[in-house]
Amino acid sequence: KESLTGTCTYHKKHMLFSGISVQVRVIYNSVGEPMESGYITKNTHITYRSLSSYTQLFIQIGREMWENDYEGMENWENFEKVVYLFVKTLFDRWEESKANHDLQIIFFTRLFFERDNYPEYKASVIQHDGDGRPFLDIYDIVCD
Repeated sequence: KESLTGTCTYHKKHMLFSGISVQVRVIYNSVGEPMESGYITKNTHITYRSLSSYTQLFIQIGREMWENDYEGMENWENFEKVVYLFVKTLFDRWEESKANHDLQIIFFTRLFFERDNYPEYKASVIQHDGDGRPFLDIYDIVCD
């Protein structure tokens, strides 16, 4: 910020900052009104936002998602609607801001076992909670 102090800027100005190409997207005055240009002082608040990030979205799958009903997996259909609406809204916002982010969706859950009643081949990865119950955390990348 110190290298920018005492300089003028304007909307959509491209500049090199700390070796990174940046662009001024929005300028606000001290009362929050949008401006076309401005002078940077030591009191200027600068917010940096990346237009290309790698985002991991972790979605916890509860017991009810694994227990499918006999009427056509209604739980999964509702879950897909929620995920679709969220992801569509997220992508729409990214497109509006002309961002180029990458998204990875990961489902995760915690599977509890009866004490000492878990598959032998899983013994090396079984953990125990504060009450001594054995569990296994499961992660699955569903979209990359």
